[in-house]
Amino acid sequence: MKVLHVITGLAAGGAERYLRSLIAHSSADADVLALAALGVVAEELRAHGIRVDSIGMSGNRDVRALARIRRHIRDGNYDVVHTHLFRAQLYGSLAARAAKVPVVISTEHSLKEADFEGRSADNPLFRLIYQLAARQHDRMLAVSEDVANCLRRRVGGSVDIGVVPLGLDVASYAFDPVARERTRTELGIRPDQFVVGLVGRLIELKRFEVVVEALADLPERVVGLVVGAGPQQDALSQLAIRLGVEHRVRFVGEVADVSPMLSCMDLLASPCREETYGLALLEGLAAGLPVLYSSCPALDDVRRVEAARMEDERREVALDSTPSEFGAAIRRVLDTDPLPRQTPQIMRRLGIAAAASMVDDNYEELLDAAGRRHGQRTRGGPVLSALGRRSH
Repeated sequence: MKVLHVITGLAAGGAERYLRSLIAHSSADADVLALAALGVVAEELRAHGIRVDSIGMSGNRDVRALARIRRHIRDGNYDVVHTHLFRAQLYGSLAARAAKVPVVISTEHSLKEADFEGRSADNPLFRLIYQLAARQHDRMLAVSEDVANCLRRRVGGSVDIGVVPLGLDVASYAFDPVARERTRTELGIRPDQFVVGLVGRLIELKRFEVVVEALADLPERVVGLVVGAGPQQDALSQLAIRLGVEHRVRFVGEVADVSPMLSCMDLLASPCREETYGLALLEGLAAGLPVLYSSCPALDDVRRVEAARMEDERREVALDSTPSEFGAAIRRVLDTDPLPRQTPQIMRRLGIAAAASMVDDNYEELLDAAGRRHGQRTRGGPVLSALGRRSH
């Protein structure tokens, strides 16, 4: 089975890191097409032998790119096109339909009640375009029940919707004391300093300024480590200067592998009020960190299925997204004995292998259905003589 993953870009965001892990654990023969600029995730994919290309779109209105995407899909002779993030959902699905790909599927990473990837949900034109993109797909896979419910409200009953949690390669995030020492040395962080980490794109939605403000009322030995890039970096830097804590905030930019940074940290914070999944928090838990957060649908979903509790109630704490709340919670962690750096049992339900298997099952099911529609039923694999495509 040959699959093309189409994604807007390949910077080090949650959707991009998930795609990297999904490909590594999927049984499909996968290529990746980025519509916009490549990034550190592209480099890592290529290092593992994955073919990665870019269309070089200049923006959401670059409609001339549609022909280039269609040509790329036709030349690759793909059985499945799997889209990720809005621009790829729209352009990738339209191009795949034009290229007569048997199955077009999407993972919806970022849908919320108030916005679509930072765009207002109140915009009627954008809602119409989103519905058009959704209806080009044979199935849309939501990363949580919350996202699935939001999808149903946005697109109605005209789209087949499933739920596949993102998952992650839990073992790869295990605490590494050697990496901790090396990373702290590289960043100029002393062994006695307490590191509060922030991981994600530097955008307003993430509300990283909440933790920067909290630092001003915390002891000097508490430092902030910001892992990610984005348009809010200058504003966060200026805020740190105004508060007099610029010497206690490290901006490290995008990194291909966040694991050494997690080992460097003593606590992970996420003041975002409306996450769609909370992948960075799961990575922190896998690294054995205590986590402070305002929203994490992934943990909520696990608890809907089982009465899961952490081994220590200090391992994860939900808070209001205010500097005073986060500052007080960080102080409580400072004033108590540190937790052992071990992966909690709750993570056993959130592994990438199970998620990748579920995605592969969706591919097979939809390919089989495509074969039946074209007069040939298949068993356990793609069609594809009835569709004029090779099987794998």
